[in-house]
Amino acid sequence: MKLISIQYMMVRVLIPTYEPGGLDARVYPHWKDSPTFTIIEIEDSNYRIIDVVRIKEDELIIKVVRDCKVNAAIASSLSTRAIE
Repeated sequence: MKLISIQYMMVRVLIPTYEPGGLDARVYPHWKDSPTFTIIEIEDSNYRIIDVVRIKEDELIIKVVRDCKVNAAIASSLSTRAIE
């Protein structure tokens, strides 16, 4: 019998949320105007909040994605421009 090794991957997820952010906050419908972004980490079927970020007026979302090493996103919808 051959044993199969399963390796779990850590995923950092960015979610646009209503204030105050966090796991109890509702998902905000528009990325551009979201008051907060909740970042969670999922690994081995466990999750935890990494941060709740408020983006400054002159800051881009992609900066948060890079700085926080986000590799996934959850949203109620995405435009084609957001996917680019």
